[in-house]
Amino acid sequence: GTDNGKSKQGSGLIGSVGRIISSAGIGGLYKGIEGQLAKGVAQQGVMMLVKQRIEEGVVSAYRSLA
Repeated sequence: GTDNGKSKQGSGLIGSVGRIISSAGIGGLYKGIEGQLAKGVAQQGVMMLVKQRIEEGVVSAYRSLA
């Protein structure tokens, strides 16, 4: 029969985690996390700034109509 593209090691999440741990150790699971955290913080900062500017514009427009 066919294996539907799956290797003997497993191609799912568990297989991938196992391969990472066996090749790079447990620390391999966290490789690059600093960059992802910095990216997330920067994105949230920009989103909050944009939200604040839009909110200020809407409030200003509403007050000018009243």
